[in-house]
Amino acid sequence: MKQFIKILLLLLLPAFVQAQQQHKELDSLRMALGNAANDTIRMDVYDQLSYYFYEVNVDSSLLYAEKELQTARQLNLKIYEANALTHLGYDLTGLINYPKALEAFLEAQKIAEDPAIENTVWHYSNSMTPTGSPY
Repeated sequence: MKQFIKILLLLLLPAFVQAQQQHKELDSLRMALGNAANDTIRMDVYDQLSYYFYEVNVDSSLLYAEKELQTARQLNLKIYEANALTHLGYDLTGLINYPKALEAFLEAQKIAEDPAIENTVWHYSNSMTPTGSPY
């Protein structure tokens, strides 16, 4: 019986380690949000928090996606607005609100189809475009 318990604990060890790593990631994101020097950084952290919470707590993911969307609109960063709308669409799908999810996805698609949004990107290197092509 003691051997069985030892083996069971040994098998569960990776789960404990993963839980600690996830907790550290969340703490880091919350610290980054608290220390954000400007709205652009804050918007990026909202994006990461929304992504983090998608599998864990869809309501929290939705909250951060809405904050990301609001900030992107204030800063007039269209590609990030489309990204936030995509997050909203996935979150609303998870909450079984399909009509609102479709609206969010369609609005994101409309924004993403506009070639002028490449001028609002700050996160990519000079050799890359939002489409991923170096040309």
